[in-house]
Amino acid sequence: MTRLRMVARRRPAHASRPHQGENAIDRAGRAIVALQGLDRGPIDPLLGPATIQVTKIEGGAAANVLPAECLATIDSRTTPRVPGEEILRRIATIEEVEWEV
Repeated sequence: MTRLRMVARRRPAHASRPHQGENAIDRAGRAIVALQGLDRGPIDPLLGPATIQVTKIEGGAAANVLPAECLATIDSRTTPRVPGEEILRRIATIEEVEWEV
């Protein structure tokens, strides 16, 4: 098992002036979609496929502010055919967010 934290950081702004900032939740959302599309490698005959799941999301401070930060917890279950190091290598190809193990 591997547990990661994804951190998306952007520039906050008032929601009525989105052109003055960048939304961290939007950025995190794109990274989550990319995670869902990752190749999980060969399927283990006993354990099945390796898994990568978003299990928690946090972001935003107010309803009228583009958030500066969005955090997501990622739970990954590996198999002998797809070890943790390989899953981490694949996840690291998703750019524009930070990954913490």
